[in-house]
Amino acid sequence: MTHQIDTADHILELERMISKLLATGDVGQMMEYMADDVKLLNPGAELLVGNHHEKEALEAARNTEGLDMSFEPTGAEISSSGDMAFAYGEIFMKLPDGSQQTEKYVTIWRKNDGKWQVVLQARNANS
Repeated sequence: MTHQIDTADHILELERMISKLLATGDVGQMMEYMADDVKLLNPGAELLVGNHHEKEALEAARNTEGLDMSFEPTGAEISSSGDMAFAYGEIFMKLPDGSQQTEKYVTIWRKNDGKWQVVLQARNANS
């Protein structure tokens, strides 16, 4: 029997898959990769706990005409124990008024019962 050894590349693949789900508007499938009690640190907002907050925000964004969002992971690392990881990258937004905004993000991943889920997501708006 072989055991899959997860690597930083695997975490980057998960991030890219979630990015594709965002592009197709499949918010429900995205939530499969967010822990129920995920902590969300969004620019200018209080700490939010729970994937329902992310789901509501992404659904509202999906339904906002003229808003286009995407993200690209640029790096990841995995713990030596193989059960925690982080990834980081940039979020790109075209706003309804035609302006553009870029943010940085980091996600903390935890492997639980063989499944990777985001347990913390932090975003920081570029000035």
